[in-house]
Amino acid sequence: MASVEVMTACENVCRDFVTWLPKVTTILGDLGTFLVGVGVLAAFQQLSVWRSQAKALSRAEVAKSCLVAVYEVDDALRQVRNPFDSIPKEQASEKGITYRRRHERLVQYNEAFQGLRKAQIDHDIVLGVAEVSKAIDKLFQIRSQVMLAIEFLYDEIDNEERDPETRQLAKKWRSQISGTYSERDEFGQTQIDAINEIKHGLSDIARLSK
Repeated sequence: MASVEVMTACENVCRDFVTWLPKVTTILGDLGTFLVGVGVLAAFQQLSVWRSQAKALSRAEVAKSCLVAVYEVDDALRQVRNPFDSIPKEQASEKGITYRRRHERLVQYNEAFQGLRKAQIDHDIVLGVAEVSKAIDKLFQIRSQVMLAIEFLYDEIDNEERDPETRQLAKKWRSQISGTYSERDEFGQTQIDAINEIKHGLSDIARLSK
């Protein structure tokens, strides 16, 4: 009698197991699909994080390169406009030597301005901060104005009959090619403002703060 009861119990368990098996399989299948979905989602999220990090690093590199180029041009303009110049004794009597030496210094820094132009192009493509691009243009304008002022003053060396307007222009040109970057140096202050605008627009990006 006991043996019959045991067999009946076994049969019931087996029958129930056969009944549960499709359901368990379905649940496990759904769980597997869910886990795969979670894995794919996690992979996409990680990929998104990597892309964001790569983009931030790329932006930071462009910002740093641009800042370095800007500082080099700032130094170049300050050297060109330095009011103190030690002229060799054998050249002191040469006509327009002061203007010629400033012109030579400006040409000497052509590479720095070429580097700035490349950095500006990279900036405009990757970052595109309008205020920064305008400020960089201002630095190129300052260079052009210094170049023109040097040429005009050199051409006016022998002009002993300047009219009042020309004399006023000559005064302006001299203030453009030479300055101490103090508050009284208006042309120099324009350069300082441009540099500060660029630093304001790029420093946080270079530090990965933005």
